[in-house]
Amino acid sequence: ALTYKPGEAVVINRFANGDSERMIYCNVPLHKDEQANLQRLQEIAWHRGLAFLPSITVMAPRLLSDTRGDSEAALQRMMQAQAWRRDYFAPGPITGAAVAEDLRYGVVYFAGRDRCLRPALVCRPGRAPPSLCNEAGVERLKRILVFCLEYFLRFMVVPGRVESLSVILDLKGLSMGQLPLNALLELRRVMSQLYVGVVFRFYICNMPLMLRAVSGIVQAAMTERQRQKIFFIRRAEELHSEFALHQLEKEYGGTQEVTQYFPFPLQPGPFEAGSSEGPDPGAVPHVHGVLTAAGSRGRLW
Repeated sequence: ALTYKPGEAVVINRFANGDSERMIYCNVPLHKDEQANLQRLQEIAWHRGLAFLPSITVMAPRLLSDTRGDSEAALQRMMQAQAWRRDYFAPGPITGAAVAEDLRYGVVYFAGRDRCLRPALVCRPGRAPPSLCNEAGVERLKRILVFCLEYFLRFMVVPGRVESLSVILDLKGLSMGQLPLNALLELRRVMSQLYVGVVFRFYICNMPLMLRAVSGIVQAAMTERQRQKIFFIRRAEELHSEFALHQLEKEYGGTQEVTQYFPFPLQPGPFEAGSSEGPDPGAVPHVHGVLTAAGSRGRLW
């Protein structure tokens, strides 16, 4: 990831409807209109005496993009995100030890990276035991999702090179009553509002017929840009165009067999789509240790 150089098509995600979304903002030059929008937002915040955490300021251009350049709306979103972050993490950071018990179910975990080194966050709600399917359980699911996203931001992002992830949402074994609809909407809110612009694509696998109506409700709550990111996978081999085989589990047409979900079962390269070479035994481990907390956040130009 330190030597990877993303092309223009990776920096700017262009959708079939003609819309587009920048996926890489830090440590790279921004377009003139993006710089102008960011400067206008900074001036408004300065005049109102507002100050933000570094983790919030780095979100600013993503929020400006999500609000289509509306500085007032972006500023409100920044204030809301900062208030949430200060409240949610007031007791302290979420540690691996604190969520290890719930991570072992394999409901949410990272497994592999795609051809552009974007991590794959695998979500398998059908694996959730009854203890995670009530109101208290939904909060625990939210907690492990937040842990995974914070882990991504701190240890998997390389500013200017890799700043987004893909979600493999596997609905196998999920029944209508297993997870309340409000739980799915809350998890969607966390992904789209509090970690805006982080998801490159949603791959939906194994959708039961009975859940298609619910899918329509969830998509109706999404923006058009969010809906453009959804891809329904009907054959596992379709993921070969984005992932090397050893970066995918066997259920998704790969060769990886995962039995332990934390520490996350991440494999070294190669990362070329469709590669069947297997993991490189000579890859340097623990490269994430090179980046400090500030280095993993990056800077806006």
